[in-house]
Amino acid sequence: LRTLEAGCQAPVGALGQMGDGEIRLDAAVCAPDGVARTRQTGRISQAEAVGVAAA
Repeated sequence: LRTLEAGCQAPVGALGQMGDGEIRLDAAVCAPDGVARTRQTGRISQAEAVGVAAA
């Protein structure tokens, strides 16, 4: 949310899953002109960077 400059009422969703030393983040941002979706994968030690890349 910080990277998107969004607040608690922003229409966003994310699901993170961990396994084998990696984290997978599926995210969606709903905007008036459509929905943007992304999937990012990276090492658990770089979880914040994975989140920023998804944003």
